[in-house]
Amino acid sequence: MASLPTLSFATWLIIGGNFLAGYLVYAALFAGLGAIAPNLKEASQVQFFVMLPILLPTWSLSIFINAPNSPIAVALSLIPLTSPLAMPIRLALTAVPLWQSLLALTLALLTGVGTILLTTRIFRGRTLLSGQSLTFRTAWQAIRGN
Repeated sequence: MASLPTLSFATWLIIGGNFLAGYLVYAALFAGLGAIAPNLKEASQVQFFVMLPILLPTWSLSIFINAPNSPIAVALSLIPLTSPLAMPIRLALTAVPLWQSLLALTLALLTGVGTILLTTRIFRGRTLLSGQSLTFRTAWQAIRGN
């Protein structure tokens, strides 16, 4: 029978903070996708690229298990789009320096706030792009506010 790892209360708080920061980041990304995509079909086509970063730690799970302090594991746990899943995995497997945990949490929160600000700019600039097809150019115009 599987059981939860024995972790300190502070570690559980950091894991919870990573969950909330990840939720903020990905909620903002999907809200931005909803602002740019004119219909459900085009949003579904682009959705994979928004979800790809959160899948990378899962695909790299063997690296985390075999070498949780390897450069790849550390990098994935510090990058804001992968840290919400990578950092809790590392915290459960090994002792992670406090500065890395706090840096990952801070970067994810800043990315979430920045993405929310960018998403509000898109909404204000293009209000769902008025039925235009989703291209990099229309997305960039929405971000710039043209």
